[in-house]
Order: sequence, then C-alpha cells, then structure tokens
Amino acid sequence: MEDLSFMFNTAIPLGEALEFYAFGGYSQRKGEGANFFRYPDSWSNVTEIFPDGYIPVLEADNTDASLALGWRGTLASDWDWDLSLVYGENDFDHDISNSLNVSLGTASPTRFNVAEYEFTQLSFRFDMSRPFEVGGFANPVNLAWGLEYREDGYQTRAGDPESYEAGPVIGAPIGTQAGSGLKPEETVDVDRDAVGAYIDLESDITDRFQAGIAARIEDYSDFGSSVDGKFSGRFELTESLAVRGTVGTGFRAPSLTQAYFRGSTTSFGEGGQLENVLNLPTDDPIAVLLGAQDLDAEESVSYNLGFVYAPGDRFRLTIDFYRVDIDDRITLSERIGGDEVTQYIEDELGIEGVLGVRFFTNAIDTRTEGFDIVADYSLDLGPGNLLLSAAYNQSDTEVTHVDPNPPEIDALGVGNVVFGIEERNTIETASPEDKWILTAHWTTDRWSVLARGTRWGEASRVFNFGGFRPRQTYGAEWGVDLDVEFAVTEALRVAVGANNVLDEYPELSSDDINYFGNLPYDVLQPITFNGAFYYLRATYGF
Repeated sequence: MEDLSFMFNTAIPLGEALEFYAFGGYSQRKGEGANFFRYPDSWSNVTEIFPDGYIPVLEADNTDASLALGWRGTLASDWDWDLSLVYGENDFDHDISNSLNVSLGTASPTRFNVAEYEFTQLSFRFDMSRPFEVGGFANPVNLAWGLEYREDGYQTRAGDPESYEAGPVIGAPIGTQAGSGLKPEETVDVDRDAVGAYIDLESDITDRFQAGIAARIEDYSDFGSSVDGKFSGRFELTESLAVRGTVGTGFRAPSLTQAYFRGSTTSFGEGGQLENVLNLPTDDPIAVLLGAQDLDAEESVSYNLGFVYAPGDRFRLTIDFYRVDIDDRITLSERIGGDEVTQYIEDELGIEGVLGVRFFTNAIDTRTEGFDIVADYSLDLGPGNLLLSAAYNQSDTEVTHVDPNPPEIDALGVGNVVFGIEERNTIETASPEDKWILTAHWTTDRWSVLARGTRWGEASRVFNFGGFRPRQTYGAEWGVDLDVEFAVTEALRVAVGANNVLDEYPELSSDDINYFGNLPYDVLQPITFNGAFYYLRATYGF
C-alpha cells in the first residue's frame, strides 16, 4: 500500500470584522489485494498462460480531494455570519492484474482496467447567529439559522473491452476473473441537488437549567422533503454534577452510490466453486425480476440521557446512555442464486450465466442501545502536563422488523431470502460488543508524547454455505499506538509513530470459514492482518 496526503488550513484577516479562510486536502492511496487461487486444471484457467495456476491481484487507486473557501465576520448589528463554498471529489480506479478473461483463450491479456467510479459534492452554506436578551432568562438566547444548497454527482466509466467481452471459447467464463469489467451500457452519470434550512435556539433559562431546540428542513430532488427536530436540556444538580439529555429525529436519503452502484465480487458457491456475484442497482432488469424496489430514505429517532461530574479543574467524568431507532434501514441483500435463479433469469430476460445477485434494500428496522463512559484526569508532570483518559463504549444493535420476502423470490422455491442469517450477523454481532480506549498524553511547549491502548471486545461471524451455517466467535483484542512529536520551530513540527506497535495479528479463522485457506483472517476484525504500521510525519504552519 502506498499513501500520499497533503492538507492545509489558513485564515487571513481582511479587516477588524472580516476574515477569509480556506482549508482542504489531497490524498492518494494505492493498494493491492490478492483474490482466490485459481487451480491449474480449473475451468477458470488457461494453462498456456498460467500452467501452475494463478492468483488475481486487485489493484486500487483511490484519489480524494477537497477544498473549502469561506468568509466570516460580524455585522454592526452584532450578527455573526459565515458564507462558505465546499467542493469534494473522490475517484476510485479499479484494475486487476495477473488475471484472465478465460473466454478469450490464449489471446487474453493478463492485466485489465475493470471500472472507474467518481463521486463529487458541491455545497454552498450561509450561517448567521447572535444573542438576544430575553426577560427572565439567566443569559441571552443564542439564535442561529442557516441555508444550504448541495449538489451530489456520481459517474462510472467502463473498463477495457477485454474485461467484459465474450470471446470465442464456448462455455468458458466471460469477463475478468475476480471481477468482470463494467460495460459502456452499464455506466451512469447522475446527479441530484438538495436545499436545506435550519434554526437553532439555545439559552440558560436559569443559572442551573440550559435548554435548546432546533429544527431542520431538507428537500431532495429525488427523495422529497423532510422536517426534523431536536430538543436538548441540561440541569445542574450540584456545582459538580449535571444531568443532560436530547431527543431528536433524523432523515437520511440513500447515497447515489447505494442507488446506482454496479459491480461484481467473487465468492464461493454452495458447491464450493468460485463464482461471480453481481451487485446491481435496484432498477436493473435482473434485480427488478427478483423483487427489488426503489430505495427509500431512512428515518430515525434518537434518545440520549447522560450525567457530567466535574468536581474540579483536573477531573471530569461523563456517562451517556443512548438509543437510536432506524426505520427502513438500507442494507445489502443476501446473495440470491442457485440453478433455479440462473434458469429463471435466462428464461425471462435471455441473460445467461448469472450465478448470484445482490442489491440494496430497505428490508429492515433496527434499534441500537448502549452507553459511553469517559473519564479524564489532568496533572502537572515535570515541565509539562499529563492528560490521562479512559473511555468505554458498549452497544447492541437488534433487528426489530424484517419485511416479507418478495413473492418473485418465494415463487422460485429455492430458499433464497433478501435478508437472512449473514446480513443479520453483519448488523447484530459482527462488530465488537464493547470497546476500551486508554490514553496518556504528555505535552510541553515543544514536545507531545501520546500512548494509546485500545481493546475491542468479542465479535461473531456466521455464514450460510447452502444450509451449512458455521459460526466463529473471535475473542477480545488489544492494540497499542504511539506518537512522539517535536516542534523544531514555531512553524515546523515533526513526528514519528506507530499504529499497532506490538505487531499484533487477528485471530485465525477456522477451517469452516476460511474459504479453503484463502482467507486466514476475517476482514471484519478490528486489528488488520498487516501487523505494525510505522510512520514519519511533518507539518508546517504558514
């Protein structure tokens, strides 16, 4: 993996009450990942090219860029204002090397560009705020309001013709092994816009009671409108103990990527053979044939109740309990496949060789409950200050409702479901059940030394291999990070550090779920299988 990144942040006064600011960044990450081994005598090989078999290599070139420009100031009427423009762009170029299009036979190249995906976002925002005196209140009421316009764009580009075309070899797999290329007729160039407005009121009603209320309205060109709100409050029980809480609603439209993404992945079929699974947008004829419906927006209600204990300047403890209910949650469907599905698609649409299909769906509702505990203690140590911090989180997500299976799938009678055991596992138990973060941070005028230990709790994985449903629970894991930074000058700072400095590796997967030894580590484990990562960092302020 190769990483290159650059960031900047600047502010320039233009007068006593006006300032120009800008920030942004650019990053490029190039990575490689091995796919499953193709045996020499398998149907996915051309022995004249790879007599000993081969492992396709997935190559990713991910570029991310952003730029924000803004002006802010204060009017004579005491209104603070902020006008900003933000642009962001992400480009993902997908290549596969050391691979084949078997249908081309010995004429097949071994390197392919299979697709390129680009997402852009442009937003304009205007915010204003000022305090107002209100009789009977302990402090002024702070009023904030704002307007926003946002435009999202999503564009895909086709891969090399050799990555998707059918060659002269009859009955051979078509397209690049480890991921067939995107065809020109499958590309998209879509955009949408959204406008929003918000208002926020907050004040100390009394010396001990603070309250706030906020509302936001948004209108999407493709998903309609929503109105959401939030109520918050804080009450000081004593000088050192306070209780706080919020209640709010939320709305999240499907991303353009969720609505229009198309690609393919490689997995093992029920008989243990490698097969390409198509990830399709919901309006694709194959997805529609299998009961896919247009995506709807997620709606949520959240609750939070917490306590703050701060007996002095050095120690602070917070405990927060939360619950989030999400209706029409967007998830990826299970793999829908089998001989009956393959034949059904061929009979109805004339498309041959479709072995498996997945698409996004609003099939479930979920509830997440949990709590956070954070404790900080600050003390003077030598010429500097030492901040000790301990944070603990425990959360549990439950699927509270599952939509009935589409009748189009039930009619095939092959046991396929849109939401089943694997996706339920992804939602409910594949993430660690709890997490500890212990931090010690010592700082002086020129030095910064940070040590952080993170403990992830147990997580479980469940698979469905044609009725065989192996399960593995991975135990708790620790990771330790270190960072040492020194100020060479007032402008230049250099740092050296390491993530996972103890070079820990995740627990090995059992033979039942390691895909015939191809995946010794589960991709969802919090500690990666790359071991320790060391870095050198330099920052310069102008």
